[in-house]
Amino acid sequence: MNMSLAGELSKSIGRVRYEDLPDDLVQATRLRILDTLGVAFAGRNAEGCQPILREALHVGGRAQGTIWGHGDKLPSREACFVNGVLAAALDFDSLHEDAVAHPDIVVLPVALALAEETHSTGRDFLTALACGNELMCRLALSTSRRGNWFPTSTSGVFGATAAAARLLKLDADSLTQALGNALGLASGTVLSVTERTLAKRTMSALAARSGLEAARLAKMGIGGPVNWLEGPGGYLDVFDGADTSPLLFDFGETFVSQDTAIKKYPSCGCNHTAIAAAVELLHQHGFSPDDVEAASVEVTPYIHRVVGSPYDATTDPQVAAQFSVQYSIACVFIRGGVELDHFSTENATDSRTVELARKIEVRVSDREDGQFGPVSVEVLLRDGRRLHATRRELPGSAHAPLSPDEVTTKFRQCAAFGETPIDAGTVEALIDRVARIDDIDDMATFFDNLKWTASE
Repeated sequence: MNMSLAGELSKSIGRVRYEDLPDDLVQATRLRILDTLGVAFAGRNAEGCQPILREALHVGGRAQGTIWGHGDKLPSREACFVNGVLAAALDFDSLHEDAVAHPDIVVLPVALALAEETHSTGRDFLTALACGNELMCRLALSTSRRGNWFPTSTSGVFGATAAAARLLKLDADSLTQALGNALGLASGTVLSVTERTLAKRTMSALAARSGLEAARLAKMGIGGPVNWLEGPGGYLDVFDGADTSPLLFDFGETFVSQDTAIKKYPSCGCNHTAIAAAVELLHQHGFSPDDVEAASVEVTPYIHRVVGSPYDATTDPQVAAQFSVQYSIACVFIRGGVELDHFSTENATDSRTVELARKIEVRVSDREDGQFGPVSVEVLLRDGRRLHATRRELPGSAHAPLSPDEVTTKFRQCAAFGETPIDAGTVEALIDRVARIDDIDDMATFFDNLKWTASE
């Protein structure tokens, strides 16, 4: 009898060993661990994050997983939820361009909390993280993305489950049942994005927590449907599945998740090619905002769907700014670039920025259909000059990656952001610990002896 695709996938995941991980994948994974911790540090005081943290601390429980940037320990399920919210808050986290999914804000919170709880080695932790990221990206790649599902959630819960299952040492049959449990917990649509709500910050965190629950249930002997992938009502049936070829091809040998981009700018990735084009124009021609008579941006249909709506900061200003190509371009023209503090409520509602953003016409290309580019920005100056720039590649992607030094610089900037920056000594200690994470014998010690704020 032929084994199901779900069964083959579980066996492939179970076969991966640390020694199978290519050196460049390990290096890329370390950089993304550092990056994800950094963006979570920067997001600690974003709207909605502190109430979630306070509620989790109020409920309390066993000290298992560390809250990033705080040092408090909570049960793993709550730690991975809170950390997932913090990491997603500023939309500065890593992004897989082809999968259109954010693997690290789902899988890392689960893997790190559970690695602390189970006293896993650094190598076992990295292997679990790599397996979870890989499954999540491959599942997202198998779908058509024509519908309104949010792949970070719908595929992310399975990646979180796989990582948790590896750390809980489930065998292949139990992993299949854990992934069957995850099917019943898979959910998430783009509506929280299109309505610019704070729930956007919780969707990936809910997927993380659900993945941990799915694996724990299987560990207890409570399994889900084994035909979770291809069966009627299974993942491929429900979530616009179209192509099964990415799922098994060279699993454990070729890692598509390695192409996950580390973001250069703190906003939705659909803005980034437009930001790069606007920065190019500003640097080349040196005009001021008052020089701008009119401006336009031509985007692909997918970009327009996500960030092309008229700029409206009357609901949640920060989320509105994060998901507006008009705001992004106006921000570049007024402030010279796009930085973390440019998404404060004050800046997002600044009358000068809002006025300029509303002058920027958004046009939809009838020739291009990329997910993050190409994008063309055109500016008409009051002196009659018409300026134009086109960018095709997503900054930070495999085509234009950030260097390790740039990632480390971004980490330091994120840690220093806000009213309560992370202690400088802790920042440097974490850079060192992530760099040698493979050699850690007990991940429960990873956050030991750190001073989180300068006032401690």
